[in-house]
Amino acid sequence: MANGARRIASGQFPTGTARNLKPSGRWTPEGGTPVVLGQGETLQTMERRYGVPASTLMAVNGFKSASAVGPGTRVVIPVYNAAGTKTSVKTSSRDLTTGSIAPARPKMARAEPARANRKVRQVGPAMNRETLAERRARIKAERTTKAEERRELARREAARKDRVAEKTRSRREEIASRKARHEKVAAERNRPVKTASVKTREADTSVDRNPVGSIKSSSTDNFRWPAKGRIIQGFRKGGNDGINIAVPEGTPIKAAEGGTVAYAGSELKGYGKLVLIRHPNGYVSAYAHNSQLTVKRGDTVRRGQLIAKAGRTGNVSTPQLHFELRKGSNPVNPMKLLGAN
Repeated sequence: MANGARRIASGQFPTGTARNLKPSGRWTPEGGTPVVLGQGETLQTMERRYGVPASTLMAVNGFKSASAVGPGTRVVIPVYNAAGTKTSVKTSSRDLTTGSIAPARPKMARAEPARANRKVRQVGPAMNRETLAERRARIKAERTTKAEERRELARREAARKDRVAEKTRSRREEIASRKARHEKVAAERNRPVKTASVKTREADTSVDRNPVGSIKSSSTDNFRWPAKGRIIQGFRKGGNDGINIAVPEGTPIKAAEGGTVAYAGSELKGYGKLVLIRHPNGYVSAYAHNSQLTVKRGDTVRRGQLIAKAGRTGNVSTPQLHFELRKGSNPVNPMKLLGAN
């Protein structure tokens, strides 16, 4: 074979073969395969090819160091003696001179030499580059790794199922909450309207139910109507400090008189989005339950200017405007001061 170890006829060791062939452990040169190393081949090459440890090759062939073994070196590939029978290699003076060795035939079954491309199962202490203990350790490590992978897959699957269950629960709770809100709104529409400033349980029997256009103004009218609609709650001192006008959601709310915006926000409990305007004549007007505010604190507004849009914020369930007029800190009945628009 080109550039490779060449086998020599069994039982014939060429001139130059080590003269001190001897067994090493259960490895014996008797019945072994003589080869000549080719270009680039070493003892490690023979170890991989024949399954015999490099240290055993050195001991059987009598090599002192691995560096002395190179291309052209004659090497005997020993046979593993599984039965442990002692064997010896006998040579004559002629054999040592000519390199011809007539090995004594042992009374034991010859072990098949390891082949380069065939797996050989060995029971001895020196296995093919892997001892029995190493093989067991490797198999145990592989089993541990596979078990950990299975546990990790199980954890991921459990986490995925938990996420799906949590998403389903959240969706059901959202649907139930939405349904409860719809039922509450439907129930509120059938109840009497209440505002933040109403403190009594009795209905105001003195409320004027006429449309805004039919209300007669007094001779002291100073303010315009902030919105057109039906009055659903009238003024009562100590009860409702203003009037409540039913209007569609989004109805424009306009300033009853020119002045400066003293407050615009939703911090006052029960009033929702609220606007307060301070007027030059000493009055303050209030507009509550809006859905949107179009002015901010400090703005100067003129009479009839858009300041908000009607809504149902605060503690009311239907769209309406709660309107108040105060002289200083005292609430005044708006009906006595409202005139034509």
